[in-house]
Amino acid sequence: MSIYSKICNVLVLTNPKELVEKYSEEIREKILSSNYMRIRKIIIIVLVVDSTLLLTDFLYFRNIWPHIPSYRSLFYLHLTLFPLLVFYLALYQANKKKRHIYRHINLSFIITMVVWSEILSLNAQSIHGQISAYLIAVFSLSALITLTPVQFLLLLPCSFMSFTLGLIIICDSQPVVYGHIINSFCMCIVALFVSNIMYSTFCGHVIKEQIINAKNEEIALLNNELILKVKSQTDELVKMNTSLELEKLRVSLFANISHEFKTPINVILSAEQLMEYKLKDENARIPAAAIKKCMYPIKQNCYRLIRLVSNIIDINTIDCGNMSLTLENRNIVKTVEDIVLPVAHFVRNKNISLIFDTEMEEKLIAFDQEKIERVILNLLSNALKFTPPGGAISVNVSQRNSSVIISVRDTGIGIPPELHTAIFDKFVQVDRSFTKPSEGSGIGLSLAKSIIDLHMGKIHVNSRLGEGSEFVVELPEYTVNEVKAEGSSDEHERIEKIKIEFSDIYL
Repeated sequence: MSIYSKICNVLVLTNPKELVEKYSEEIREKILSSNYMRIRKIIIIVLVVDSTLLLTDFLYFRNIWPHIPSYRSLFYLHLTLFPLLVFYLALYQANKKKRHIYRHINLSFIITMVVWSEILSLNAQSIHGQISAYLIAVFSLSALITLTPVQFLLLLPCSFMSFTLGLIIICDSQPVVYGHIINSFCMCIVALFVSNIMYSTFCGHVIKEQIINAKNEEIALLNNELILKVKSQTDELVKMNTSLELEKLRVSLFANISHEFKTPINVILSAEQLMEYKLKDENARIPAAAIKKCMYPIKQNCYRLIRLVSNIIDINTIDCGNMSLTLENRNIVKTVEDIVLPVAHFVRNKNISLIFDTEMEEKLIAFDQEKIERVILNLLSNALKFTPPGGAISVNVSQRNSSVIISVRDTGIGIPPELHTAIFDKFVQVDRSFTKPSEGSGIGLSLAKSIIDLHMGKIHVNSRLGEGSEFVVELPEYTVNEVKAEGSSDEHERIEKIKIEFSDIYL
């Protein structure tokens, strides 16, 4: 292995041939871009230096031009260089977007500068006898501009031979010629070494950059695959969690429904067994009060079963999107009042005061009377369930902007803030204890919200635990194009609705 190769290996300047070939296009593009930027800067620096030298030649050496013609030639050489540099600068600017032309412009500039430095050094033989211009040009170009080994091996020998030929023709002293040839030859060897180091280093940087970019792309690809995989697994976990939630809801549904069906059926069966026992003795006279005492729980629990079945059917009808409204223009104030007043009997039995208040006597809006009555009854039923004896329930009808507001307020146990939204979901109850004073399936408020949503209204709760609750219903104020509905629910029918809705309250 040669000394040069060893030095290159120590300096990590050699690159695997296969990598250089693999990234040859990228290396070529980077060299073009780098040389473009460097040559522009070199032109600007040389322009400044050449302008200074022009001024110096004109001011200090103009008087000796007639005596020493080489000084005049020096001035003209500096003068010639100025438009050449401006021309190349303009050429680069004009072809800024034509990168394929950079290679030819770069080589043309390098050859021009080498030839100019040769002429300058040959002219200097008549002045001070130095070849510093040529030596500086060769070394500067090898150190500042990146050339491929092929380009430099073609350029440097041609330059050396032409410069040597010029020295032989111009110089009379053979020792001087030999000295200049030796100096220029040594500089060419140094320039060749420096140029190769520059090229190898540049290739190494480009190859490393490309390898890093390739690795980054590979990492990005793997990262994207990982993200997709994580997303897929997350989706699967979400589906599994949803399935578990649905299973939990299904279990809760069956537990609630089973309990709600089992309790009234057991009561009815117990009452029937008691009556059967009393009727075994054919001669015994059963008082009417005893029969009535057995019939009451049977009837009450039949109401509970009717209410439960109706709620289940209605909530499923809504879920399937099959529930429709029968909208009629009615007096919403009278509808609410007709529901509230009969409830007073049930409220009195629990020693609870019931207050109905309204800001207006009449307000015609479009709504489904049967369904709004169910909503009001459900809210009153809930208020009655959770308000202790001595408490109060108030119902208020008012108008706000373009909505009718129906408020049902109680002084009951209240609802914790975290359940304010959840209580309108199916099968959610505030009191989940087994010793609660009333029954419930957790369907009522969900059904009420669905009915209000069908009316394009809103329902929400204002409550704090231990401070009572206020359920607020907002119905939009609008009418339908039809004759005002005059009829209302039959009193007996309304009482039956109240009995069914309040059937799960232990009075």
